Amino acid sequence: MERKCHCGKIIKSINCYENKKDGFKAYHYFCVHCQSNFTVLVYDNHQVKVFKGFIG
Repeated sequence: MERKCHCGKIIKSINCYENKKDGFKAYHYFCVHCQSNFTVLVYDNHQVKVFKGFIG
């Protein structure tokens, strides 16, 4: 899944973890341009939350 980093670059997720019990997928991103990492949680109800660092 592609996403725009806060620095403006379009990057692809490096991996995806599916948590069926809690109903979300965690997409982990690392931007080589600005050296930041973040996690995007996409819930089954299409709600999206973004966190700094790797979680999930």
